[in-house]
Amino acid sequence: MHCMRRFAPAAKFATQIAAPLGGTFLTLVAFVQIGLAAPASENPKSRASEPFRPDQIILKLSDDRAKSLDLGDGSALSALLLRHGAVSQRRGFVGSGIPHAPIETAAQGAERARQRFAKRAARAPRVREVPDLENIFVVQLADSTDILQAIAELAAQPGVVYAEPNFLYHTMETALPDEPFIPDDRYLSEDGIHFSEGAWGQAYPDLWGIEKIRAIEGWNEFDLDGSGDFDASEIRPGEHVVVAVIDSGLDVDHPDIAANLWRNPAEIPDNEIDDDGNGLVDDIIGWHFVD
Repeated sequence: MHCMRRFAPAAKFATQIAAPLGGTFLTLVAFVQIGLAAPASENPKSRASEPFRPDQIILKLSDDRAKSLDLGDGSALSALLLRHGAVSQRRGFVGSGIPHAPIETAAQGAERARQRFAKRAARAPRVREVPDLENIFVVQLADSTDILQAIAELAAQPGVVYAEPNFLYHTMETALPDEPFIPDDRYLSEDGIHFSEGAWGQAYPDLWGIEKIRAIEGWNEFDLDGSGDFDASEIRPGEHVVVAVIDSGLDVDHPDIAANLWRNPAEIPDNEIDDDGNGLVDDIIGWHFVD
């Protein structure tokens, strides 16, 4: 194993966790999918170090402009989008997610959810305003697009309330322990910062047992120099510890087992004498107590 360098999180798109839930939950997923828009006055370049999708832009348009957004309409906005590699566009929030349901605004959807889940809504803090999620579009771009340059030009267009990258947010992640040595194992971590998770759709680490028993922390207690290996000055985990296994049998010649078997130093093999006086003759590596 090699020591893994800690580096910035790799892009993990929120669509990996977005399930077709509908109703209130669809709204929550949508927040994750396209992120929460920054205030119009905030310069997205100030957040350029935050991870974002390299092929998408989030646009919020005025009511009048949003009614006719079409990449093929010949408008100045559409021409600018096409020049920056736009290939498609879609609304970020559309209706309730329920088939054949009428299209509703975010405020209408929130009120419908409060009515449907009245008891839960009564326990939840009442927000003063429902976030304005109308007229928000996700524009798909070519991978080679300069996102920051594109949003700077788009933000200056009439009818554009704001333009920003599709910032990536991570939910329900478990951080790796702050230890000198972290195994370089893609099944343990994909970014060197968090445990890998979601291999079968679960919201906890794939190797949850490693995290629960704090195996990495335990290894680093013995690996004093944080190299991942043990030299002559370091005690290996389990060294000098004898574990008795009660089982139905053991293949003592197995290559993964033979070199690690404890052997009774007080017993002479195959002399048919109880050398250590424990009542067991030739108990070199254990004893067949059933027989």
